[in-house]
Amino acid sequence: NRNAAMTVEKVVDSTEISAPTLLTYTITVTNTGNVSLPGVVLTDDLAGAATLTAGDDGDGILEVGEAWVYTATYNATQDDIDLGNDLVNTASVVTNEITTPVTDNATTTINRNAAMTVEKVVDSTEISAPGTLTYTITVTNTGNVSLPGVVLTDDLAGAATLTAGDDGDGILEVGEAWVYTATYNATQDDIDLGNDLVNTASVVTNEITTPVTDNATTTINRNAAMTVEKVVDSTEISAPTTLTYTITVTNTGNVSLPGVVLTDDLAGAATLTAGDDGDGILEVGEAWVYTATYNATQDDIDLGNDLVNTASVVTNEITTPVTDNATTTINRNAAMTVEKVVDSTEISTPTTLTYTITVTNTGNVSLPGVVLTDDLAGAATLTAGDDGDGILEVGEAWVYTATYNATQDDIDLGNDLVNTASVVTNEITTPVTDNATTTINRNAAMTVEKVVDSTEISAPTTLTYTITVTNTGNVSLPGVVLTDDLAGAATLTAGDDGDGILEVGEAWVYTATYNATQDDIDLGNDLVNTASVVTNEITTPVTDNATTTINRNAAMTVEKVVDSTEISAPTLLTYTITVTNTGNVSLPGVV
Repeated sequence: NRNAAMTVEKVVDSTEISAPTLLTYTITVTNTGNVSLPGVVLTDDLAGAATLTAGDDGDGILEVGEAWVYTATYNATQDDIDLGNDLVNTASVVTNEITTPVTDNATTTINRNAAMTVEKVVDSTEISAPGTLTYTITVTNTGNVSLPGVVLTDDLAGAATLTAGDDGDGILEVGEAWVYTATYNATQDDIDLGNDLVNTASVVTNEITTPVTDNATTTINRNAAMTVEKVVDSTEISAPTTLTYTITVTNTGNVSLPGVVLTDDLAGAATLTAGDDGDGILEVGEAWVYTATYNATQDDIDLGNDLVNTASVVTNEITTPVTDNATTTINRNAAMTVEKVVDSTEISTPTTLTYTITVTNTGNVSLPGVVLTDDLAGAATLTAGDDGDGILEVGEAWVYTATYNATQDDIDLGNDLVNTASVVTNEITTPVTDNATTTINRNAAMTVEKVVDSTEISAPTTLTYTITVTNTGNVSLPGVVLTDDLAGAATLTAGDDGDGILEVGEAWVYTATYNATQDDIDLGNDLVNTASVVTNEITTPVTDNATTTINRNAAMTVEKVVDSTEISAPTLLTYTITVTNTGNVSLPGVV
């Protein structure tokens, strides 16, 4: 019973692969019949041929029970991996005896993995200003399958440009990395929003239809900042004026600032004059210029406090006020002048002097609490200048009048009447003064008038003299001393009011007597009697005299009588001769 039979057994060294590799097959052909099998021919689907490596005893006949071992190899390619079909490799053996092929196969399963990575990086991971962001996107085939139909989309850039990696076939091959670049212009709007710029790249292929993504994040360093600079046109003032402020608000951050609101302490509001491009948003780097005015008043000058004017700015983004101030220093000068004039700069008699005192505020500060004192008058009366508020305002002049009754005592003393007005205020506590001087024209003068009751005499008699001393000057005359040539002294009989002072206009009347003697008659000289008067003030005697003329009459009578007016005989006649001085003059040398 002739039985030509054989078995074919084929095994492969890798039953699963995921990458191109060399598969080695071992094919064992065993003669399981009872007939030698010459003409063994083995064919292999994939390898084409196989190499007999063992079993043949050299005769080229597969003998009964003999097993021949073949090896064959197959280079599994990327195409095989890409196709992903099992590599079923069949060995077919025929012999001269067995012409119907006896076969066996060995299967290698393809573990097909279509995979890729997407890596996206950005050149700036933080920005604070608009700029161009450049993205590098690397798409790497990390699987074992070629990836045709690669499509990359970019959220922000829209598209990307393939710059490296492709070998020209348009297929992202296993292990191949394609490099794309994309750009995005980050705008001020992006900075304003402040959201991270998360830019996602999405990649699909014919094999991978679920997008593989990666993103690159650029953080917005958002800084809402501004500066406020305030300047004033006058840093020092000394009088009421309009202060003009310039306020510059600059966006120094990187965020647009809508809703700018500026308030000003003194001005209240300010007017935007420059800088806004019309959108009402303080853009980055933009500077808005405002002007504001404040009318510095006299009250401000009076207070003297620095005018510190603060501008406060807030925006929708910056809710804590950003401030700056401009300071104007008040040069406070409390000053006044006092001018005093008198209506009579010279007097020679008692009179009422009227003073006009003008107090002028020559400083820049209102002066409340004006108090005027006057040396001679004591007080003064405000007659003009005050507008009714009792405050001596800047430039205001108050006119006071005061009077002083210049007395005889003042005339007597003869000192200049220097009358000082002193003014103080709440602000000016050191008196400001001025004086007005009235000169005393002092004239110590008197007249002496002497009269006698008999201006002519012809016999001894008592002469009575009346001497009137009159103060004809303007000065009281104490210490009156009268001397009289003939009388020696005189008696004050009238005129003195009891104070012993010959006052201005006062007339004192003295009487004196002189006993005119026969000697005076005999001599016959006029009796010129001089009164001399001096006072403490008038030391040069003031004199007057009264003259009594002597009417001199030398006369006598001779009367002779005889004791016998008749005789008739010689006799002694006795004569009596009487010589009588009938004149008023003694007659010596009578013969």
